[in-house]
Amino acid sequence: MGLLDSLFGKKPAAETKTSLTPRQEPMPPSKAVQGAAADANESLPSALTDDVKKALAILDDAHLTRGDEELQKRVDEALDSVSATGQSGIAALLERLYRDMKVVGSELRVGFSGDSAWNEWLKKKSVANALGRSRAEEIIQPLGLLLTANSGIDQFYNILQPAVIGAIVDVGGKSAIEALRHALDGGNIYGSMKRVIGEALVILEGGEPPSSANARDKSGVTALHRAAKEGRGDVVQDLLAQGADINIQSNLEADSGCTPLHLAVIAGHKDVAELLISRGADVDSRCDQGTTPLHRAAAIGNAEMVEMLRASGADINARTAFGRTPLWWAQQNFHAATKELLTKHGGTL
Repeated sequence: MGLLDSLFGKKPAAETKTSLTPRQEPMPPSKAVQGAAADANESLPSALTDDVKKALAILDDAHLTRGDEELQKRVDEALDSVSATGQSGIAALLERLYRDMKVVGSELRVGFSGDSAWNEWLKKKSVANALGRSRAEEIIQPLGLLLTANSGIDQFYNILQPAVIGAIVDVGGKSAIEALRHALDGGNIYGSMKRVIGEALVILEGGEPPSSANARDKSGVTALHRAAKEGRGDVVQDLLAQGADINIQSNLEADSGCTPLHLAVIAGHKDVAELLISRGADVDSRCDQGTTPLHRAAAIGNAEMVEMLRASGADINARTAFGRTPLWWAQQNFHAATKELLTKHGGTL
């Protein structure tokens, strides 16, 4: 039995779909998945070469939370050198991905926390990205396990899960399509990640790819998002003429689900916000946390923006996913003038 099989079990052909555990209708995981959950934290055999061990040590010693691009490049090159060694290297990366982390049933359990946790999530993201670059089909099953896992840890959803989706998409093929479709049908995939998977499936299944005007950069935003945030009304008009989706939502790790109107409001570009609304932007569009542009204007105390949005038909008492109104945000952030304006027009807490 090969090293990869010893870590994650040999995938029976008939278990391609059932090896992933959906959230809505739990089913017993396959033997291969049980192997992944049970064995992923075990030490790798000593057969790994010194070069592979040194490459993995570069990752272990890295402090990725510093945002050092040169360090990230060294880490990526080191991980790519591991995957280039073949099946043993892929197995080593999968073991590193699952280090101090298990999926039991459909529950994700982690063995790290505190100040080092953020760094560890970024390391796991780097490993997932490297696995995607390897284009090795055998990574889909153990990565697919993470698409249907349930966790109360934000970093899992915001950092690791997007990287896992990207890795599966990078591999492509029938197995990738099945894993992504399974995740949509029964996994813990929400908000922006559903959009990411949906767009990926369109391409993987041979459909028409999204318009180039709606292409996203690595941070998860489109050119229209950037133009709105930077106050470039001329660029906004050009992009809309090219077919850009005026209500497209971002896939940012923070503020996921923001529309171009959200970003124009947050950045204080009233003229661009008015332009977007005049061209059909949803004045009550919501990000993944349920905040509208009016919530954002109230939170930063931009009374002029608040009045413009109100006059444009924004729901003055819209509530976020946590039940907060724009007035609550104005009060919470001590914006007296904005609070007075909202109250005058019927705002409630």
